[in-house]
Amino acid sequence: MAIKKIKVSNFKTFKDLDLELGSFNVVIGANASGKSNLTQILRFLRDAEDNDLKNAVSMHGGLDYLCNLNAKASDELKFEIVLDKKATRRGIEKDYRFDFYDLQYAFSLKRDKSKLGFAITSDKLTQKIKLTKSHDRKGKLFDETKAPEEGTLTVSKERKEISLDIKPDKLEEKFYSKAGRPVFPFTRHREGKFTSSANTLLIREPYISFIIPRRISFFKNSAIYDLDPRKAKNPAKITGKAELEGDGNNLAI
Repeated sequence: MAIKKIKVSNFKTFKDLDLELGSFNVVIGANASGKSNLTQILRFLRDAEDNDLKNAVSMHGGLDYLCNLNAKASDELKFEIVLDKKATRRGIEKDYRFDFYDLQYAFSLKRDKSKLGFAITSDKLTQKIKLTKSHDRKGKLFDETKAPEEGTLTVSKERKEISLDIKPDKLEEKFYSKAGRPVFPFTRHREGKFTSSANTLLIREPYISFIIPRRISFFKNSAIYDLDPRKAKNPAKITGKAELEGDGNNLAI
């Protein structure tokens, strides 16, 4: 699973950043051009996933330090990330094949006078879906070359309340068997809403593992290197470690 796209607003030197990524990315630029701030975006998202939002904000110097210097107090700090996440599931009655792809996650923070110093103003996760009719009632295989139905599964959080929405409506019906049973555990409550802590991001919610096939992880197969050219040119002792150090100090082995 790879990161396909990152968008941020009001993060340090970036007023607005919209960046498409490949499987391997190299960032080169002059001093003070934003290279370190770009890697800090990735590190902040990683820490928010691994250590929860409160600790991540604290680890990175507080929200005032993370916000763009020209941003107003009322301006929100926004993050959006798109993952090339693919998975396939089949329904209980095996009539349909559900293909999940392009997972989009976005959240916004705003400074306030609370004890934390900030609040989550929006928090939404959207998964694209393709649904293909695979078998008829007798179990005969359908022609899967026909165009699949497409839609989205969206999980959103407002304060302490988590809600689920599947669009279009005709696609939502396919998530239930003819007897009305849910195809997947997360759709067991069509009108259901779940409650949680107001300061916990969706990606930290145990509930999410029931919604998205396999747990979300921004950085499971990603690595960030902030190479120091001076260290990378110096011969290094053979330590037996095969992985490259974050600052490149064992690059010359």
